[in-house]
Amino acid sequence: MVIKKGMEICGIGVDIEEVARFKSISQKPRLLKKIFTNRELAYCKRFLAPEQCLAARFAGKEAIFKALGKKYQMIRLNEIEILSGQNSAPSVRLQNKMLKQKGLRCMLSLSHTRDKAI
Repeated sequence: MVIKKGMEICGIGVDIEEVARFKSISQKPRLLKKIFTNRELAYCKRFLAPEQCLAARFAGKEAIFKALGKKYQMIRLNEIEILSGQNSAPSVRLQNKMLKQKGLRCMLSLSHTRDKAI
């Protein structure tokens, strides 16, 4: 995950998650709402194993936090939306007002196996 402002790279982050953890989380609607947007949930629920999709998006959000650094730690997970864009490539939408004003652009890659997501 790379965050850019103009042509300047502002941060790079990475995260890996256990998919099994998201199988149990997927049964907790209140927790899901704190982490994911409605559009993310709708997208992931289309798959036979939504926990893989959820884990990958969570790993992407964590990577974004790491790239942003400590001064943006107050941002909520559901203020970062990761959807599939053109050619199924992930696209990031920063919904936090402060991040929008900064003009940051996130470039992200997601991947998963049956038990790990990055």
